[in-house]
Amino acid sequence: MKACVIVPLYDQPQALAALFAAIAELALPCLVVDDGSGAETRAALAAARAEHALVTVLRHARNRGKGAALRSGLFAARDAGFSHALLVDADGQHDPGAWPELLAAARARPEALVLAAPIFGTDAPASRRRGRKLSVWCARLETLSREIPDPLCGLRCVPVASATALLARNSCGDRMEFDPELAVRMAWAGVPIVSVPARIHYPSGGVSHFRMLRDNARISWMHTRLIAGMLIRAPRLLWRRDPARAPAPWWSTPERGALIGLRFIVFAYRLAGRWLARALVHPIVAYFFLTDAAARASSRAYLARVHGTPPRTRDVYRHFLEFGRATLDRLGFFLGRETDFALEVDGIEHMRRFTNHGQGIVLLGAHVGSFEAMRLLAGYSPVGVTVLMHEANAARIAGMVDQLERLRPRSGRVRIAQVRPGSFSHLIAARNQVEAGGVVAVLADRLPPGAHAGGVPVRFLGGEARIPEGPLRLAALLHCPVVTMSALRAGPRRHCVEVRPFAERIELPRSDRAGALARYAQQYADWLESLCRRAPLQWFNFFDYWAEARRDG
Repeated sequence: MKACVIVPLYDQPQALAALFAAIAELALPCLVVDDGSGAETRAALAAARAEHALVTVLRHARNRGKGAALRSGLFAARDAGFSHALLVDADGQHDPGAWPELLAAARARPEALVLAAPIFGTDAPASRRRGRKLSVWCARLETLSREIPDPLCGLRCVPVASATALLARNSCGDRMEFDPELAVRMAWAGVPIVSVPARIHYPSGGVSHFRMLRDNARISWMHTRLIAGMLIRAPRLLWRRDPARAPAPWWSTPERGALIGLRFIVFAYRLAGRWLARALVHPIVAYFFLTDAAARASSRAYLARVHGTPPRTRDVYRHFLEFGRATLDRLGFFLGRETDFALEVDGIEHMRRFTNHGQGIVLLGAHVGSFEAMRLLAGYSPVGVTVLMHEANAARIAGMVDQLERLRPRSGRVRIAQVRPGSFSHLIAARNQVEAGGVVAVLADRLPPGAHAGGVPVRFLGGEARIPEGPLRLAALLHCPVVTMSALRAGPRRHCVEVRPFAERIELPRSDRAGALARYAQQYADWLESLCRRAPLQWFNFFDYWAEARRDG
């Protein structure tokens, strides 16, 4: 992999110094395409370039548009022998902290187009949020998939050979329509899509070159053409299969639902009750089933492991349908419709014997059944439950949680503490919760976002998989009891919540730390496997769970 950075530039002198300082941290050659900037920007560019030897400037005599600048940069990168190009806007919106993650994802999947999945802050304009929803919807329709997290976001790492070969056949436009059209056409061409969460900032005083009428008209015409192209390609897009393509890890897949769909289901649930919302589950699940080939393949592989025989297509559909029903149950819990469910709690004494005496515990869960039942356990703890959640996953569901928390404020007894790389805030929150006699809950069956390898190897459903070591190390650090919790659906309105003891303390002696971790990880994997065998359709990990172990091996 021989990578460079490409920056399209047009009259944005204020951000150049900080931009080049961040690029210098990557120690990669940088190609700036000056798209006809004025004297002030040219002077700022010359000053910045004098301090950074790896910066090369390609200049357009007149402003031709962002798409034209990126196209020139990609062909120049190809001619210079670069295999990959990190595309970064010059306005300072793209968080430099995410750039190494995009490059790492490209290094792990060199054939893939790596796209940023934007995490917006409160400074994001409402127009940008609305535009994102519309553009995401269009990209999903045009590709009949959810691979593209945000086609408008220009932060991406591009395989140069694939991109220039496509651009030789189709220009993808000269202005703001370039970014979404390139992503869609590369998806059409069979290029794998990987997404990496990235924060997007909107600095005060920033300059936007988006022209409302002109650019919206060009983007609308572009989407019209792409939708027409999708109709021609629809059979191939719906049933495409690439055995050589490894499914993306869970943290890089786009979010599984839209807020507009959530609001519709909530409206139906509140208007007519569960029966109408339940009826709507089938068409929604059918859409996901038809448009997500990677999830179908992962479900098929998992069901073959747990059953020991190749599953039928209807078995895979039932797996998707069970996920839809579990999601509907979560909505019922949020809305406070406990009368819609019959809950059977078994083993709660394993939790109460600690929390009733002011002692905190760590609760290990998994993506099995309806883990929303953690809200039920909050009633058994004097100070509630703190759930540790990785920032990438929290950002993907933050919009949904915000909507649902407004519906039921009393669910605040369950708090979310985000786990951020390099931050200790979640450790402090966990320690405070345990010291107060509360519950710290973590779903411990997925490697953290960005981890292409690592974790503790375990035997799971007949193969080698990897269990994250972070939850086990956290429990050892907190010196408190550990229990497991599951909530399996036993019928249309019946859930069985089980709490089981895991360890009085997790001890990781310095003399045999790796061995102790391996034993605790295998104990957790055995518990998880027993749940999967009891309720095979209720483990909701629609990705290749064993891929990390194979790549690391």
